[in-house]
Amino acid sequence: MLKSIPYTVYFLTISHMLIAFGYTMSYVFIPVYLFEVKHLSAGIVGSITGLATFFGLLGWLPASFLTQKMGEKLLMIVSFTIRSLNFFFLGWIIYFDLPYLSLIPFLLLNTFLMGISISPLESYILNITTKDNRNIAVSIHRTGMNIGWAFGPFVGGILAHINYALPFFGTFALTLFAVFLIQLTISSNFRNSKSYKISYKSFKTFFTQKKFLLFSLNSLNLFILMSLLITPLSVFLTSHFQISKMDLGKLYLLNGLMVSFLQIPFSLWIKDLYFSVQAGLFLYFVGYFSVGFFSEFHHLELIFLSMVIITIGEILSVSAVYTLASFFAKENSELDDGTINSYVSSFIGFIRSLGWSIGPIIAGWIQDWFHSPLLIWFLSASFGIIGILVFKILFYFNSSRFNNSNT
Repeated sequence: MLKSIPYTVYFLTISHMLIAFGYTMSYVFIPVYLFEVKHLSAGIVGSITGLATFFGLLGWLPASFLTQKMGEKLLMIVSFTIRSLNFFFLGWIIYFDLPYLSLIPFLLLNTFLMGISISPLESYILNITTKDNRNIAVSIHRTGMNIGWAFGPFVGGILAHINYALPFFGTFALTLFAVFLIQLTISSNFRNSKSYKISYKSFKTFFTQKKFLLFSLNSLNLFILMSLLITPLSVFLTSHFQISKMDLGKLYLLNGLMVSFLQIPFSLWIKDLYFSVQAGLFLYFVGYFSVGFFSEFHHLELIFLSMVIITIGEILSVSAVYTLASFFAKENSELDDGTINSYVSSFIGFIRSLGWSIGPIIAGWIQDWFHSPLLIWFLSASFGIIGILVFKILFYFNSSRFNNSNT
């Protein structure tokens, strides 16, 4: 199966790994910086990061159209280059300790460019794979990305201990290096090699796929749960345990390494993608609820066990959601694969950004309003139960059951 994966998937995976390494090296410490240095409340910190992510929704909307006009490769190069410069200016603002409001325009620009830059990368991978090897290709891509996610916070924690600005300058350098790698290794784009047409007619046709829309909209619960891992969890552990930046980096290192080593084995082992999504949502609920339970007794070391449970939930659910979304979108569709993949990447990215924007805002204000860790994390984790119930209804009324063997 692995031999059937196009080599371009591996080059894009390495590039995204470097970008993710740089991104998490700096971005995960923005909430801690605002909370610890600028002395903002958890609610305000969650609102700032949530607002920035919500602004990122605008980036996913034109991504398909820009991809058609510019091609995947050129769009990736331009958008990632601007993002690298953006992180340089964020580091400059933090280094000179300027007012926190001056960070906001650059945070907005970063999240806006995220959709524009990641969408062509993901649609490129969908285009060069088939339904037989797509879930493995997506898993390989997520594995590489999570290696970056694993080591980024760990290295960032070391640099932030010296100066909060250093991780941002490191992100600038790594993202720029990834741009050069894309330029050197990606030789073509699907605007020329694969004929697909983004138009109002194809857009309207695509969004008549009701099962795809229902499935994607309910995936919002999953992406809200994913967002809790960054701002809400880091702020909570900083305020409740006074966790050091080094220990926080180790916690994210555990998450990234687990995904890196277990994502592909789990994808090969579990064939029922519906089960995978629902089991992942349940483990997300258990993992976050256990954060509150262990915090009631001030057992910081057991939070690492919570991270293990949360990470297994992530491994089970995220790749399966992307793969199922692609299958649903293509069911009985008259559009060609290239058009569908471009729309799927953009729309799922839109839902992901929406979840990542709503999650920190809701969880941040929950932390401000309630004082019991058990209640805080029960309410925050409840999106897992909601997601399971809605999927149960959706899958019950769906006459055909998708899995890797019959799609």
